[in-house]
Amino acid sequence: QNRWGRVGADFTLAGYERVIADLEQVTGAKFDPAELSESIKVYNAHNAAMRKIDEAMARHPEITAAQRSDIFKSAFFMKKEEHTAWVEELLAELEGKEPAAEKVKVMTTGILCDSPALLEIFDDLGLHIAADDVAAQSRQYRTDCNEDGDPLDALSEKFSAMGDCSVLYDPDKKRPHTIVEEAKARGIKGVVVVLTKFCDPEEFDYPPIKFAC
Repeated sequence: QNRWGRVGADFTLAGYERVIADLEQVTGAKFDPAELSESIKVYNAHNAAMRKIDEAMARHPEITAAQRSDIFKSAFFMKKEEHTAWVEELLAELEGKEPAAEKVKVMTTGILCDSPALLEIFDDLGLHIAADDVAAQSRQYRTDCNEDGDPLDALSEKFSAMGDCSVLYDPDKKRPHTIVEEAKARGIKGVVVVLTKFCDPEEFDYPPIKFAC
């Protein structure tokens, strides 16, 4: 969990190297740093597209909670290049569309927020999820990977730079502050904490989030 600085990056790097060695042994394939560098560029481009669509959906209340979830969740089941192209097409469509009448803006936070029954409640109540701090949604796209230098080092440094997450050690508990600042910036009226059952790190974060809100 002490992922900061050179010590943390070296520890993470050693883990990546062990996984690479195991995969080479199992598959017979050879690790190619140049291919990883190209992959990093693909993922950074996807990160940028997902940040843009998140901002666009905040301006379009007609996108339902279920549709918003599908846009994020589909990224797990598609090649990143294909999903980026699909998202950019959706962005172009939204830019030329007049937003629907404003609903009550809320923000979700948690690990997952893809339960159809839960999303139906948001839509039935006329709530607009205009921002999120969900690990499986916007949170994963905040931090890009350096495209210069050694790609494995870059991946390790990216992990060191990630934060504001219940499952990443943060003695200063900056996540509640980040949530409140994002909520203010987007005119959010309420933060909905979606707790994953039996997830102790999330439960420990709930009191400071509630206090900060």
